[in-house]
Amino acid sequence: MTKKLTPTIRQFKAFLQSNPHIIKAIRSNKISLQECYEQYVLLGENDQVWEKYHTNNEKKDSVKDGQNDEKMFSKWLNKISQLDLNHVEKHIHDLNGAIDQVMKVIDQYKHFTNDSSEPSPRPVRDPFSFRMRD
Repeated sequence: MTKKLTPTIRQFKAFLQSNPHIIKAIRSNKISLQECYEQYVLLGENDQVWEKYHTNNEKKDSVKDGQNDEKMFSKWLNKISQLDLNHVEKHIHDLNGAIDQVMKVIDQYKHFTNDSSEPSPRPVRDPFSFRMRD
């Protein structure tokens, strides 16, 4: 029971997929899907009517992004200025000591497993012991 879409509807779907700002406008009830389709059929996809959705949303998004970036940057700068470098250096030194201890334990474990996995050495027998000696 699948219906084949007309070429116009397929083109309209492709147009909407390539223009997500129009889909946002439809979802936010700024324009209905029917109105959007009618404008697409009558005016085409290159008409200036589509630019109003594009520019409004992009301007809002870019302003919000710019404000968010500035806020985030100022927060980071504030946090960095509050850091006590001596405190950070102490933590790095402690972490370095912990890493050294872990490496020592790993080395001890390697030596322990290498020693236990090797079979005990057998006495070397003379391969020519069957020969008679003078």
